[in-house]
Amino acid sequence: MVDQKILAETLLEHSDYNIYSVRPGKSWSSWHVETVSQKVGKLGYLPDEFLHQPELWASIVHPDDLESLEHSIKEIVSSRKLGILTYRVRHKQTAEYHWVENKCVPMFDAEGGLLRILGMARDITAEVENERALADSEAQLRALFESAPDAVIISNSSGIITKANAKAEDLFGHPRAELCGRPFAMLIPQHFRVEQFLSAIAPAAAELATLHPGGGETPVDVMSSFAVVNGERLVLTILRDISTRKQLERERNDFEEQFRQAQKMDALGKLAEGVAHDFNNLLMLINGHSDLLLKKMSSENPLHASLSAIRKAGANAAGLTQQLLSFGRKQVSQPRAVSLNEILTGAHAMLRRMIPANVDFVTSLAPDLGQVRIDPVQIEQVLMNLAVNARDAMPGGGRLLMATENVELDELAAMEHKLPGPGKFVQLSVSDSGTGMTPEVKASLFEPFFTTKKIGEGTGLGLSIVYGIVKQAGGFIEVFSDLGVGTTFKIYLPQVSETPAHDTAAPAPETPPRGTETVLVVEDQAEVRKLIHGILTAGGYRVLEASDPVEAVVRAEDYKGPIHLLLTDIMMPGLDGHELAAILQPQRPEMKLLLMSGYSQTTEAVGNTPFLQKPFSSIALAEKVQQVLKAPIHGRILVVDDDEGVRTYVTKVLRSAGYETVTAAHGKQAVEELERSSVDLVVMDLIMPVQEGIETILQVRDRWPDLKVIAMSGGPYLEVALRLGAHAKLAKPVPPDLLVQTVKAVLTRT
Repeated sequence: MVDQKILAETLLEHSDYNIYSVRPGKSWSSWHVETVSQKVGKLGYLPDEFLHQPELWASIVHPDDLESLEHSIKEIVSSRKLGILTYRVRHKQTAEYHWVENKCVPMFDAEGGLLRILGMARDITAEVENERALADSEAQLRALFESAPDAVIISNSSGIITKANAKAEDLFGHPRAELCGRPFAMLIPQHFRVEQFLSAIAPAAAELATLHPGGGETPVDVMSSFAVVNGERLVLTILRDISTRKQLERERNDFEEQFRQAQKMDALGKLAEGVAHDFNNLLMLINGHSDLLLKKMSSENPLHASLSAIRKAGANAAGLTQQLLSFGRKQVSQPRAVSLNEILTGAHAMLRRMIPANVDFVTSLAPDLGQVRIDPVQIEQVLMNLAVNARDAMPGGGRLLMATENVELDELAAMEHKLPGPGKFVQLSVSDSGTGMTPEVKASLFEPFFTTKKIGEGTGLGLSIVYGIVKQAGGFIEVFSDLGVGTTFKIYLPQVSETPAHDTAAPAPETPPRGTETVLVVEDQAEVRKLIHGILTAGGYRVLEASDPVEAVVRAEDYKGPIHLLLTDIMMPGLDGHELAAILQPQRPEMKLLLMSGYSQTTEAVGNTPFLQKPFSSIALAEKVQQVLKAPIHGRILVVDDDEGVRTYVTKVLRSAGYETVTAAHGKQAVEELERSSVDLVVMDLIMPVQEGIETILQVRDRWPDLKVIAMSGGPYLEVALRLGAHAKLAKPVPPDLLVQTVKAVLTRT
């Protein structure tokens, strides 16, 4: 028979558990240890240490675990059942805490009193650390799953969603509680449901769309893969919202189309402009000589009617040329602050005459309408062209509505229409109840020469002109049209805060005004030059002629009397009109400038300089010459800059605005000029050789305290110049309008 004691000792020796028994003491932490196996040595202790030190076992328990351990022991005793305790104890040598699992059972005597507790304890530190690592790993995966920038869906082999992250809620518009348990296929529009993809037989990538509860769709890039977990195939699907990318692609395509359209328009514009130069010169000769002959011819003359017909045809041809050029936004405009309500009211009678009686013409004008900055003649041209288009779209009659309204465009609308930013606009809408347009017609609507009318019924330039005028004014156009319903044009023009200007010009005289001043005419076309000479000479002016800029310089040097006006073509061999004026005006500060051209000049090319577009009539020429000659010189300005190009630019802008200018290349020259002549204002660069601007400003303030100074620089010293006495500052590069505005403001300042 096996010795029971030997058997028990053998079992204890080979067990992973530390076997023990304890008897109750005065307190739970001072119970008496009766038995403890050798396995306690794994914690660095000998069994005898626990047998002779009843308080030892409690002292090695982690302080944070003592309270919960006491509570658990009391519950086990109270329940009289086996209990499992988990807590930490301190290793004797390393002082590190180890996790132990303690299975213990209370033993009671016949009266129910607690005799002892029997227990088995083992070190589970490695298991706890493994569980913690697993929990940390799961927490990391869960965090990555939730924080993924894309929607992530996990579905089973039947296509049922089992898990979804937060981005999936946003993408599909459902909380994940509703997503889980639903077939993934139900979240994809019908036309995208590809069974092979949805069943995820193999990893796949595709571009699809997702459905929203309200029925909308969101384009997505989809990537899917699968894995077998515990014998079950799971599908991982990642969906990336590509709405922004799609929008950018659409904008890029729109931009490319606009660029192609702009290239086509530019090519047509250059062709038209090249033809117009010679054509306008021919019209100058036809119309000008017709005017001269008509003045000398009695209305009773049998040739008078024929000559009048020639003159009328020439005027019509000139108008057609201007229409041809208008679509390219090349024409010189005279924009000012205007009220579209006033223009529409003033043009009502004219428009009514253009519209047949079977068309009901209605206007709806918004009260307190904002002002816009545009040439009033051009906006009248817009109204006429749109009215004619509407009339032709309603051959059987209908309704034409012209309305105005204040609107405010947000960032999104500004981006859509390529505007600098959001802002306030005035909307002019022109609506008809006519035949409407097909998408193909609408796409080509603003192309020059495009028309749906029969040959001889239209030039195809009307809407091109409208487009050019609106674009030049900083606005844009929207078109809405349905076949059989009608068409609406909505024109948006930026609001301005200027006070609207009203025309105060006197009515045109029946005969051209006369003068006695001397005019230097520079024109490379001999026939045109002779015609202008004849018109001005007939008007009493002394005329000097030059066929090119070089001859003009020689004539100006040879002529000893005053030259009151330089009338020059802009485009000439060698120098242009501005450059010629820059050469002549320093020697002849009293000479004023009037530009003319057969090319269609932009407002930027002409600037503020008086301008005549060829062909012009004898009356128009005489009136413009007198107007320029009578215009007052606004003041004398000293321009100081070491860069010759900058001096030329500033001088050109200021002279175009009616100011007399002198120049200096540095501060020392500026002081010398001030000592020998009088000026009203100094425009001073700050960084120059010989003598810099800051030093010169101090000298001017000391010697000429009433002289006004504008500091101009591309450097960092503008604020210093203001503190030292400059009246205003201009940061280079200076736009021409800002230069003129600043000069005007400083000169009028008291």
